[in-house]
Amino acid sequence: MFTSYRRISWLVVILAALTMLPFLGATEFFTKGEPREAIVAVSMVDDGNWILPQNTGGDIAYKPPLLHWCVAALYTVTGTVNEYLARVPSAVAFILLVWLTFRFFSRHGGVRRGLLAALLTLTAFEVHRAGNTCRVDMLLTLFIVWALYLLYNWHGRGCRGVPLGAVLCMSLGTLTKGPVAIVLPLFVTGCWLLWHRERRVTTWLKLACLPLLAMVLPALWYWAAYQQGGDQFLSLMLEENVGRFLGKMSYGSHEHSFLYNFLTLLTGWAPWTLLLPVLMAVALKRGKRRAGKSKEDERVALSEFHSGQQKGTGGLPARVKALLLHPDASAKSWAWLAFGLILLFYCIPSSKRSTYLLPCYPFMAYLLADVWVRVMRGPWRRRGRRWMVRTLVAVIAVFMVADGIVVPMAVKKKYDRPLAEYIQRTFPHDDLYSFVNVEYLHFFCTNFYLRDRLRQFGKAHPKKGVLMVVKKDVDAFKKQYGDRYVLQKVSQSSRRMTERKDTVCFYRFTQRSRM
Repeated sequence: MFTSYRRISWLVVILAALTMLPFLGATEFFTKGEPREAIVAVSMVDDGNWILPQNTGGDIAYKPPLLHWCVAALYTVTGTVNEYLARVPSAVAFILLVWLTFRFFSRHGGVRRGLLAALLTLTAFEVHRAGNTCRVDMLLTLFIVWALYLLYNWHGRGCRGVPLGAVLCMSLGTLTKGPVAIVLPLFVTGCWLLWHRERRVTTWLKLACLPLLAMVLPALWYWAAYQQGGDQFLSLMLEENVGRFLGKMSYGSHEHSFLYNFLTLLTGWAPWTLLLPVLMAVALKRGKRRAGKSKEDERVALSEFHSGQQKGTGGLPARVKALLLHPDASAKSWAWLAFGLILLFYCIPSSKRSTYLLPCYPFMAYLLADVWVRVMRGPWRRRGRRWMVRTLVAVIAVFMVADGIVVPMAVKKKYDRPLAEYIQRTFPHDDLYSFVNVEYLHFFCTNFYLRDRLRQFGKAHPKKGVLMVVKKDVDAFKKQYGDRYVLQKVSQSSRRMTERKDTVCFYRFTQRSRM
């Protein structure tokens, strides 16, 4: 049995790696999000500042530095800067998430459910997409979910000792995106303890101390970063972590209605969104053949109840006991609780993105796997297994073809590398400055391929150089700086920028002499 489990575990890891790793570099950066993170790692390597580096001529990173540290370490070791290495941390986090999901739910719900949960997580569209991008979301998801798994095991041990593994995961998650990596796991765990009517004062004291322990490592970086960034750093961190949750940000950021999260879950679960109606149809068909639950199941459930395997369900009806006292009922209850509370948490702020809900997916996968195992029994078992295997193979094949061929061809015209190469040829030694008439937006993509050569015109106030500006922002620049600078148009590119979707113009400028 152990050998079989180990082989399946390795199979899960290999399958996740083959699905993700071969095509990480097939697509160049074509959105603002990925190069915005990667450019921070580039500035770490070039400037040697690994605490709070500045990029794009004066910006500091919006997120804590763990992802940037990982990417910068890869750049330093290999001596190269490219898209593949920038995406490796997210890909590794994806593989670890799938493997940990298999291990956790195999232990608490059986190998079949654990394997199905891992495979469903692996093939969910939203999870796959997050593992294939240079963003903080997959790394954050790994640490939140890992912490939840470890905290569940801690409770299963009677809350003895201190769950140092969970503390470390929450610390690393905080260094990835912020204190949400501490709030979410402890929020779920606290509700779980309330569900189990935990009355021991020592357990609650330990839970109260966990956030303090988890903040030790992040506090060291926050203090060092504050020494460099001062009030600018402090206000940015408060806005990103507190203002975003309370809806009091100084700029609009992914604001959506309450229903948005539910819609993104449906699309993010593609193609498995179609699985639930199929399972419901099979369950209804089987339900016609089976009028009710057998008395033997109720007798076993009552026996387990009286033997003390579960707590706090003494007054429940026999059929409810039979449901709750199933061997995997505790893990299933935990999965429902974690899924529901994470979803509820992210429904509160007005700022909503589909990637925020990534921690929901492993728990949803287990719940879906549990339904599958329960429904596909008897004559349906072999048929369901064939259908599941064929669908998994088809989904993985679609992902690989999309990552390796379809997506690179579809977005090829959006790449900014040719524009960066044009700039390097045309202005090899000039000082380059950019102007964007949108607050907090810069030419992140082009600047990544320029190795962080661009500087912000508004912050630098240069005397001369080359200005890079899109056509629709030229009038705004002249209105703001026209009385102080003389502009001479040099050239323009027919390619549209990733961030502004417009023709790019280049001007040589000199500061007007004062009379």
